[in-house]
Amino acid sequence: MPRTVPPLSRWRQARRLLLIVTFLALSALPPALAAPLALPEYTCVVRSMVADPAGRLWLGSFGAGLWVVEGDRVAPVLDAQGQHPSRRLSRLLLDGHRLWVATAGEGLLCYDTRRRAWVPVVPDPGPDFRALHGLARDAAGRLLIGSVGSGAAVLDGGAWHRLGRAQGLGDDWINDIVPDADSVWFATNRGVFRLPVPSATPATPAPAPPAPATAPWADWLYPDDTCCGPDAWENPEVNVLLPSPPHVFLGTMADGAFRLAPGDKRQKIPLTRGSIQALLRWRDSLWVAGAQGLWSVQQPDDRFVVADTTGPWERSCPFKSLAVSPTGSLLAGTLDGRVFETRDGLSFTLILHFADGAFRRP
Repeated sequence: MPRTVPPLSRWRQARRLLLIVTFLALSALPPALAAPLALPEYTCVVRSMVADPAGRLWLGSFGAGLWVVEGDRVAPVLDAQGQHPSRRLSRLLLDGHRLWVATAGEGLLCYDTRRRAWVPVVPDPGPDFRALHGLARDAAGRLLIGSVGSGAAVLDGGAWHRLGRAQGLGDDWINDIVPDADSVWFATNRGVFRLPVPSATPATPAPAPPAPATAPWADWLYPDDTCCGPDAWENPEVNVLLPSPPHVFLGTMADGAFRLAPGDKRQKIPLTRGSIQALLRWRDSLWVAGAQGLWSVQQPDDRFVVADTTGPWERSCPFKSLAVSPTGSLLAGTLDGRVFETRDGLSFTLILHFADGAFRRP
């Protein structure tokens, strides 16, 4: 039988309600009105980076929108009116020549890298899916989005289908979505949940509804191997995750990084602490980026050999994103708009920084 997720305490319910109301209220404001309410360090947060086969690096920022690095050229990615469709980006997903963009206020956007133009998202996920954190495509080719307070949604058969607490997912606050070969992992504020990928897709695309419909796969929601619920540790909130069979690595909101082995065996990764924002396998190591630093973990599938990485940044520099560059080097983005690069995992250099309204070379 599927396990039941225990209810949140009254304190956690009140805290969550306050977070949702605050986040959605700020997300609904136009950038010009929201700017005075933002903290100074949020001028440009490097939230997501992805390289494409053409050798370009795409930078998604919270505060400064989408940018592209082509050789020595660094430029904003603007719409036909010369504006950013959104300045509050959460995550990027490269899908062929389409670059999907999850935003914290403007919903799901799409940029055609071949035509070099923003294109409409059809069908639109609906008004409940404007503030997004999660973005992925599963092994069956379906696009998934995860929202702040409205659950997840999957695009299948030409229609968006909601996946949330009402359908058995366990939580409506989705921080990350990561597929593996036969399932999809959801990092939420109430732990981690794993859903098998449905084996069949409707043969005839259904007409697009004005808003996400109830998921037709209730039988595959909330399986027995759901893991890491609210009883897993004192603070069950999980920011990011990385399936790496036979393990899954978890980045929590406040307790550092963990490794989950088969059988729900959880092991804390030494030295990691605080809020973890990104996880990446690069070469033979696991890299962990968080609000209190950057760590490399050698032999992550066996015993841990962890190093607290140092570089040309201040102590406990808040890192927000990790990526592999077009040339195969490791990139790390920060809360204040900097991007560092390493080719050997030991020596880092600053390659981009945000100043005077633009990303610039040092």
